Amino acid sequence: METANLTPRSDIAAQLALVQECRAIQPNIDLQLAPSNVAGLVFAVNKPLRVLAVAGNTLAYDVHTFITNGLVEKEGTTTIRFVRAAYYYGNSLILAPFNQIQDMVAGIVDTRPTLKKREAIERARWTLSIPSLADADLVPSASPYQLLFEALLGREDTAEKLRSYDDQTLLLSLREMQLLALSPNPSTLEPRPNKIGDGRPAMVFASVYHEKNGAKCVLFGCNSPDWSGLPAVSAITKTMRNHRLQAYIPWGNAAFQALRKVEQSFWPDSDSSGGGGGGDNSDETKRRRREARKRARAVMREHDAFFGGTHEHGIALQTPEWSSHMPCYLCAGMMRYKEVDDWSEDARGKYCDTFR
Repeated sequence: METANLTPRSDIAAQLALVQECRAIQPNIDLQLAPSNVAGLVFAVNKPLRVLAVAGNTLAYDVHTFITNGLVEKEGTTTIRFVRAAYYYGNSLILAPFNQIQDMVAGIVDTRPTLKKREAIERARWTLSIPSLADADLVPSASPYQLLFEALLGREDTAEKLRSYDDQTLLLSLREMQLLALSPNPSTLEPRPNKIGDGRPAMVFASVYHEKNGAKCVLFGCNSPDWSGLPAVSAITKTMRNHRLQAYIPWGNAAFQALRKVEQSFWPDSDSSGGGGGGDNSDETKRRRREARKRARAVMREHDAFFGGTHEHGIALQTPEWSSHMPCYLCAGMMRYKEVDDWSEDARGKYCDTFR
């Protein structure tokens, strides 16, 4: 989409809004199992069951964090959304797929080893009596993990800290969990199991924004929850996130097309399909690609298709440790926030070079 076809940027704020709710989608698990091959059945069901067990544990911890911080006693939109999202995840995206898989292999595969997984999943179910949520057609478009931290950032004690910290210190304190006064549970800070998801976003982004009246707030967002190993559920949460961000997608597409066009202006013979040199990965190609992208990033800071302003501080954090993560090529080329961490140009060039 061409930038010229979009509304003038002075009118963007009136249009851009997150879609807070979407239709509740129920997963349909189809593993295409071959009943005659017991070994194949065991292999086929092991990874999805592991994903659901890990997701059950992480959701149980997030619910526990929500309760122990007294958030369940607070009245407010974010509190209600978290409860509804946790209920939907626990019952529809975790327990229901688990039961579907159990039914598929019942009588064929010994399911006793999965009992511990069921225990983990049962712990993730919301224990409060809220029958009105069970039949809800609409559910929050954000994940419970995102809504948990939005609720934590909305606490009165956190708001007091927001007013006393400068922007950079605020984000560094958020990274260290000091801002939220959390002590991360060591069991949830283990590296993700290889090649499977845990039902949480893999990356979060926070930036400090100043209102016209001088008030300071933290804008907090997450990427799509990671359900690697369970594509049926992954497709659902990606659809929910796209629905949430539907007003932003045209602007994102415009910024991406502008970045690609600027990059190609510095490297006319590069692969226009987005490969940045096609299949050639020689040292000379890497050098030219990195130089073109370095120049493109600089130009985009003054381009009409930019996202955000030049005064806000921002930080990308990788879960579950909340360790700083360098902006990828698209983030560096499409947004203009001030970075908290000081990445070397060599490291930045190498990381931007990984985008294809």
